[in-house]
Amino acid sequence: MNLKTILLFLAMLPFVAFAQQNENDPTEGEPFIKRTTTEAGLTFATSGTLHNLSLNGVQYWGFGTHNRKFKVGLGLRMNNYFGSEDLEYITAPADLTGDDAYIDSLALEGTQVSTLNLFLALRYDFTERWGAEFNIDMAGFSFGGEKEGVLTYDDGKTLPTDGTPTAGNLLLIGDNDLGNLNSELLLTYRYKSNWRFKAGLMFNFNEYSLGVVPAAYNAADGTEIKEIQRYRTKNMTFGLGVNYAF
Repeated sequence: MNLKTILLFLAMLPFVAFAQQNENDPTEGEPFIKRTTTEAGLTFATSGTLHNLSLNGVQYWGFGTHNRKFKVGLGLRMNNYFGSEDLEYITAPADLTGDDAYIDSLALEGTQVSTLNLFLALRYDFTERWGAEFNIDMAGFSFGGEKEGVLTYDDGKTLPTDGTPTAGNLLLIGDNDLGNLNSELLLTYRYKSNWRFKAGLMFNFNEYSLGVVPAAYNAADGTEIKEIQRYRTKNMTFGLGVNYAF
């Protein structure tokens, strides 16, 4: 074998390796975004005063041309909230929450709210087993029974009232949000091929709308506080759950 033949052979090696790699690549020719797993599961989370048993179903899409470690999911989640009498609901409208002087408080008997919300999930699988996910409710509706309570307002005045879960839920960021929403920050572990266990923090907005509201009044600085109907409690909870991948 002469020198020219050897040099030609060496020059061709990278092309041969690349062709062999493509031949063995199971994702060759597949789209950059590909539908992956469909999952369903449940999570239980609690703060001690607010408990949430949630059921979910979600479809994931993987991004990339090889391992598709990054995934986006879209699903439906039913949250079932149970609250103790120790929960404090405060003024919800965003234009009032920036100043404690404008905050009224509502105490309700043990609360129960159910929601059905569309949620978005962002997941990154570090390995075949371990991953991390953030998901958040975007829109939906709530339902639940009427609860009796007492509103404390205008520097100590009280008003017996009643409340029902705010019907419409909508993610608008921060205190602009409406209704009852759940978000989760999770560490996940995939067991065998079908089970995915999850643990992490859940942040819950739980909101009631009053049937009886006080008349408009002036806060200590003279600002008029108009009739307020929506009151909210925010709770950071810790939860555990499991999903089944179909």
